[in-house]
Amino acid sequence: MGRAVPREITRVPRDGDTLGISWSGALQHAVKHLPELPHNDIVQLAGALRTDDTTEKESPRLFAELRSRTARPLWAPLVVDQAAALKKSPEIDVALRRADSLDVAVLAIGGWSPDTSTVWQRVSEDLARAAARAGEVAEVSGLLLDESGHELDTPVAGMVVSASIAQLRAAHHRIGVASGAERAPAVLAAVLGGGW
Repeated sequence: MGRAVPREITRVPRDGDTLGISWSGALQHAVKHLPELPHNDIVQLAGALRTDDTTEKESPRLFAELRSRTARPLWAPLVVDQAAALKKSPEIDVALRRADSLDVAVLAIGGWSPDTSTVWQRVSEDLARAAARAGEVAEVSGLLLDESGHELDTPVAGMVVSASIAQLRAAHHRIGVASGAERAPAVLAAVLGGGW
């Protein structure tokens, strides 16, 4: 997948396009295999997460090896207690506003269980289970969706630092990335809700 995803990513953008890339372990690996994109601007669409491959001495970096015209990192973790307040900081606000004009959005799709979601593991068990009871079955770029692909308004939603669902849906092209049959309901929800 680390090599298939970059092939799909580079098939779509034209010179001058803005490419948004969400955060996930799979996408962090895929970005390492992207060729140079000297005529494209790239923006990180969701805050960072440590992955199993991240050492204690390095912080997670999505764009560390990326070569493009410009790269706008999102200097924030994916999950924080007060995401709305953090989004107001100038560095984060500028990056998230760049997501208003996406030509291509590359989005990580996760399920909603301890084994299929990186967000679940970063909130309290009570909040995670409450979101499941509310109907959450998928996360796209950290944002929560029900089985029809509608965004859910739960306390977890207020803890995610990410471009909005509206910004992601407005991208001219959307590429969803997921692996494993256990994420099939999440992929279906994402397709129903936005066609990514």
